[in-house]
Parts: sequence; C-alpha cells; structure tokens
Amino acid sequence: MTEEIQLTDTHKMILACMSLLPDIPVSAKELFTYMNVDDASMIYFFDSLEDLKDYGWIEGHSEGYIMKKDEALLVHQLIKPSVKNCYQFINYFIKLFSDINTESIDRIKKHELHVISILQNLHEDSSTKATLINVYANFLALKGKYDEANLLLGQAIEIQKELNAAHPQLAIFYNDLSKLFLDQNNFEKSRQLARKSLDIARLHHNNKELAEVQINSYYLITESFYKQKNYRLALTYLLRALEIAYNKIPEKHDILTLLHHQIANIYRHLKDFNNSLLHIEKAMEHNSKNANKQKRYTLPEGELKAQKEAFKQLIKHQKNLERLQKAGYALLFILLATIVFLGIVHYFVK
Repeated sequence: MTEEIQLTDTHKMILACMSLLPDIPVSAKELFTYMNVDDASMIYFFDSLEDLKDYGWIEGHSEGYIMKKDEALLVHQLIKPSVKNCYQFINYFIKLFSDINTESIDRIKKHELHVISILQNLHEDSSTKATLINVYANFLALKGKYDEANLLLGQAIEIQKELNAAHPQLAIFYNDLSKLFLDQNNFEKSRQLARKSLDIARLHHNNKELAEVQINSYYLITESFYKQKNYRLALTYLLRALEIAYNKIPEKHDILTLLHHQIANIYRHLKDFNNSLLHIEKAMEHNSKNANKQKRYTLPEGELKAQKEAFKQLIKHQKNLERLQKAGYALLFILLATIVFLGIVHYFVK
C-alpha cells in the first residue's frame, strides 16, 4: 500500500464496504450481490478485487477475500466509509432482514454476522443506519431475544430523534417496539408506544406509506385489549383501523382480510353472531380479490368457509334459544295467571 497507487472509485467503494467486515471472509459472488453489481460490470469489478489484493489492502481466502482489522482501520482514516458510499451494500441487508421469515432464519446466520460487523464498524449515524438497526432488532425479536431487540430498537429511535424528532421513520420504529412489548404481554407499555407511533404518523397525514403503520398501531392496541379480554375496547380500535384501511389504502390490499376476520372474531366473543357473519363474508370477499397476488395477510379459503358455516349455526342456535325463551316467558305468564286466578277463586269460596 504505497502512496503512488491511484485508487479508482470502484476500488474505494470495495474498500469502504469490506472495511465494515474486518476479519470476515467474503466471496466475490457475495460482494457482487451485496453491492448490486450488474453483469456488464462484473469482470471489471472482479479485476478491481484482484488489484486490491495485489496492492495489499485485502488478502485471498479459501472463502474468497478478507480484509484484516489493521487495513480496515486505515481505510476508515483515508476513505471514512459512510452510509452514502456504502448505501447499496447496507441496503441489501436492510431488505434481507425486512423480508425475513421463520423458514429462512437458519439460512442467514452468516448474513447476521455481517450485519453485526457493519453496526460495530459504521460510526456515522444516519436514517439508513437506524433502519438497519431496526430491522435487525426485529429479526432478534423473531428469535425470542427480546432484551437485545429492545436495546437496539431504543438505539434506532435515539439516532433518528437526534436527526429529526418528527421523522416519519420514527412511527415505524415505535410501532415495532410496541409489538415487542405486546409479545411480552406488557400491554400498557405496548399501547403507550403504539400511540406515540400514531402521533407521529398523524403529522405526516399525506404520507400514504404511513397509512399501514397507523393501521398496525391500532391493531396492536386492539390485540393488547383483546388479550386482556376487553373486547369492546378492542373492537373500538379495530374499527378505527378498518376506517383508515378503506380511506387510505387500495381496496384490494390484503390487510382488509385480516381486519374483517379479526372483527368477526371479536363479535363472536360479544355474542353478536350476525355481525360476525357479516365480517367473515367481507374477509372472504377481500381474500378472493388477493388470491393471485403476493400477500401477507390472506387466509386459507377453507378456514374462512368453515367459520362462515359455524357462524350460521350459531345464529340458528341463538334464534332457537330466543324462541324457547319467549315460549318460556309465555308459560311463566300463564302459570302466574293461573296461580292468581286460583287464589281469587279460593278467596271467594271461603
């Protein structure tokens, strides 16, 4: 690594990104993916990696390439890696951990190591870094590591508040933290954080992307009351979520299936089976609209049909009970009238 070496922009981009993964081997293929290198640039990019190996910035490894910690520190002094010049690299992990599901947890253990390293070595605070912290915290929560997730979510919130105390991203962060406390049955804290999320989302009422965040916040409040068996309050907040869903998001959005399904469930607890049936039919309607689309909230059609039939039977049973009840009242009235009549007869006979 001599002064005479002229580093190209590609060299600097690779050095900046690899300095966030000191002492961690990375394959060329992984780097191509992480840094969104297109096919046309792949040969040039590979040649740049080999250049950096020849210059002594990185070393060859059985798994690809590796940058030692000393070189990483030197890169931090000379290039000062920032979110800006590592954006595509960092954004790859944001998308990966945002889309994660339980089936893919084992598959991304190595990626998790990369994320931890990035967070330890990226010293610049930014909205992008806060977002990466947030999505990684959600991954930890999915694994049941609530204390670690809580710490990171708090860190993401503080970074974002320092940059902009009313940034719309904060609505998402508070929403995620609310869910974390709900999962731990800390209902009051969960509601408090969901309301904070709603307060920030309302400041950006023209931001359509925050409509789903508002719906989620109301849903979290609903869930907290539902778990405490306060079904009437749960219904109040869920109906607010439904109103926002119809006013602010496309009608075919699959979250409408989830909302109508849960409303039907709450009405079941309140013994209002007619409204349960109404909302389960609405859930089925929206479910069918999203049958061929990518979806998160769509429910199995067979399950919805079974619930519809169950509600029909409950309505029928309820009507039969009402008839019996009315018949019982009539019999009671006749019995009382008979007793009174016999009493009067007995009085006059005496």
